[in-house]
This record gives sequence, C-alpha cells and structure tokens, in this order.
Amino acid sequence: MSVARTQEQIIGFGKKKQADIATANVVGDLWRLLKLNASLSNPKLVVENDAEELGKGHEYPTRTYKTNWDIPGSLEKYLSSEIAAWAMAYGLGKCTPTGTTPNFVYTCIPLYPGGGVDGTELPYFSFIEQIRPGASDVLDRMAVGCAVESWTITIGTGPGRANSKIIIEFVGSGRITDPSGLTIPAATVENLMPAASLAITINGVDYVTNKNIVSLETGWKNNLSLDGGFYPGCGFQTQVVGTFTTTFASNVVTSAGHGLQDNAMVTVSGSALPAGLTAGTVYHVINAATDTMKLSETEGGTEVDITSDGTPPHTMTVLPSTTGAVRGRLEYGNRVGTLRFVARFEDGSLELKKLKAQTTGTAVVSLNHDTYNSLELTWHQLAFSSAEVGDSDGRVTVSVECLPMYHVSNGILTAVAKCNTQYIGA
Repeated sequence: MSVARTQEQIIGFGKKKQADIATANVVGDLWRLLKLNASLSNPKLVVENDAEELGKGHEYPTRTYKTNWDIPGSLEKYLSSEIAAWAMAYGLGKCTPTGTTPNFVYTCIPLYPGGGVDGTELPYFSFIEQIRPGASDVLDRMAVGCAVESWTITIGTGPGRANSKIIIEFVGSGRITDPSGLTIPAATVENLMPAASLAITINGVDYVTNKNIVSLETGWKNNLSLDGGFYPGCGFQTQVVGTFTTTFASNVVTSAGHGLQDNAMVTVSGSALPAGLTAGTVYHVINAATDTMKLSETEGGTEVDITSDGTPPHTMTVLPSTTGAVRGRLEYGNRVGTLRFVARFEDGSLELKKLKAQTTGTAVVSLNHDTYNSLELTWHQLAFSSAEVGDSDGRVTVSVECLPMYHVSNGILTAVAKCNTQYIGA
C-alpha cells in the first residue's frame, strides 16, 4: 500500500465567480495555482447531541446529530501578478476589468452598500482538493460557496522568492461535493513580483529611494459574519447525482459516472418515476459499479423490485455524510485594512513627528514583474497610530503602525492589478 503524502495534493479554485453561493464552478471556470502551505482545508463536521433534553431518565446523550460543516482554508503563495489580481477581486469585492491581452487590468475597491449601490456579499468561488484523482483517488472534494476572509502581503529582506508573499484566508458555505468529479486544469504559469521591485511612498516619504525600508506588511480583513449565514430558510445540503434510468427486468439503476458507493443514501424524483420507487423515500445503494447500482430500502438489504421504467427524466439526490445546514450567505462585517512597516531610524525621525502631529497622507505600495504584470495599492488617507523605536539585526529601527482612514472622495483603498489572465472575478 502506497502512503499518500500532502505534497501530492492538487488544488483548483474558481477563476470566474460562482453564479450564487450554492452553484459550483464548472471546469471551464477553474484554474490551478501552486501554493506553499501543505495543509489541507480540513472541513470540520460540527455535531450536537441530546444530552440536555429531558425525559430520557438520565443525563447522558443517546443520539448525535450532524449540524454543519465548517470549512476554513488558506493559500500561502509567493506573490505573483495572477494571485494578486485574484485576491483583490475576491477579497475587496468590486472589480472593474479593462484592457486586452497581454495587459488585462483589474481595478478593485471594497464594496460600499451605502445608497443600495453594492451588496454586502463578496463574490463566491469553489475550492477543490485532490490527491491521486481518478479511479483510485485518495481525496477529491470540492467546497462550494467560498469567500475570502482576508489577504495579507508581506515584504521582507533577502534575495529569494520568499521575500514577497501573500496569504489568503477563506471560509466556505458548508456545502461539499465529494467526489468533485472535475478535472483540474494544468497549472497556470505565474509571474512573480519580488521585493526588489518594491516602490513605496508613505505619508510623503519614499522609503525605497531613501534606502530606509526594512520590511512591510499590508492587508485586508472582511470579518465575515459566519453565524449570520445560517439564516432561517437557508436550507440543508443535498447533492444531486444527476439523471438516471432503470432496467426494470433486472432492477438495475443506471447513472453514468455516479461516483456512489454501497450504503450511500439517496432519494429520487421525477414526474413519472419507475414503478417501485417513491419520491422522498430514502434508499440505500447496493451493488454499486461505475455507472450502475441497485437500491434497497435498508442498509445492505434486498434490492427494490422495479416493475416499470417510468418516463424519464428521473433525478437522484444523495444524502451524504455532509448533510447539515449550509450558509445561504456570507456577508462582511466591520472591515479592517492594515499597513505596517519597519524602517531604519534617523535623527529627527519623520515617523515620530508625524505621529505626534497626527499628520495624514496617502500610501502607495507597488510591485511588478514587468510592464504587463504588476500590483499597485493606494491607501487614500492614513495616519500613524504608533511608532516604536527598536532594532533589527543590530540596527536601530522604527516600527510603524498605520491607521487607514476613509477619504470622502476616493474611499479607503484602490488596488490596480495587471496580468495576462482574462476573466478573473468575472
């Protein structure tokens, strides 16, 4: 037996956004990028029990109930123009694409619901993890209805790729398709934007030209309202296997590539079902093969006697182990922008002076690979909220925490990402 390793995983996620939170991306909407963190998204099944219910004659639980799946995930990557454009489009929420190949431009700003112009839901995407996909897959699951919780860009010293990274955190609606049944495309070639390409002006100071910058971190957090997504009526997870036909003489049910195994629980529906099958009844799969199966009314029981084939189409829906409540929305809460940096400390430090005076200004942070692959972040108004003198590698430095603020004309943040990939966030 060959042991599966996390390094074998293949990930794919929506380049184009989902039509809504419950409608998964199709193959043509996906792309595949590499990542650094080996951890899986690790959906967590939340369960309840009846321990607190009275009338059992004791205080112990006697039953458990599947409540929902929590789906956290993260992407840690070297910063490229492609992932930067994706993170801005999905993390900020409002994206205006322009340009043509090879210079697609994505201008992104946060959603603003005031006046009813924008909603409070970010664009949704599907996230797929696979290990050895195919007939002997170890893992093949798709989280449907994911939204970006935060992105953080870090810039540090050193000549390698690790001096420029992005970490993207996301959460899911709780809807899982397992197996995904999708073929993830080949990996996209990315254009990296190293720290050596950094240009930065903060509150009137060009820290690169002055050779003062040591490190920088900037990011955005949406504080998604997770519990609020389970609003009354948002429903439970079900998975449609697809259409099926029957051969009543042998009680065989046929659904091409259904992906089900013995003991899976399903229901059937249709206007003229085969005689012997009843809509809403939970059936157990037996004798499962690639395209065929039989159904039983009990686990591992005898096959249902089908006496006619009815009139297709008939639809089969699986009630998987993932059954439970799913979120019907993921809305942002009080969003937080961050910008902090470390610079070499100089006599008459401008950082301390501007902190004391509460001077406000703009910050422009940009990185690039070439003319057609770049990222520019403009914080339209900020002040310094702290400036602490310390040391970095034996050199006296000042660590500055900035306070991004809302500008009455320009808003809070504008991100302009350029890359040679079309339809990001479309």
